[in-house]
Amino acid sequence: MTEQYGQRNINNPEGARSVANTVAAPDFALTAADVGKALVFDTTLAAGIATLPLAAEAGAGAEITVIAATAATLGLTLAADPADTLIVPGGSPPVVMVTNNASFIVRSDGGTNWYIVAGLA
Repeated sequence: MTEQYGQRNINNPEGARSVANTVAAPDFALTAADVGKALVFDTTLAAGIATLPLAAEAGAGAEITVIAATAATLGLTLAADPADTLIVPGGSPPVVMVTNNASFIVRSDGGTNWYIVAGLA
């Protein structure tokens, strides 16, 4: 069953995911507590870096939505912890630049990989 914003899910009995938690700091290390959230990173004043938590700590199937509220010339760099790898469809760069209010959903394999599973405009 696919989890939808604002709905309970049989695989997530604790409730629905939190939406639009704004993170003002340009550089931010995400933690396992951010799993299931949609995080808006405000990089309108300075470019920033959002580092994903360890995939093993987040757990298999854990998802985080990263949204960049950016100025046209600034952006948010999405990166995995140095112990992990961020896997991008069509390649495996160590970081991904998120600009122009773009967002991505990343999913943990519970081991050492985060996968970008959806990119939203």
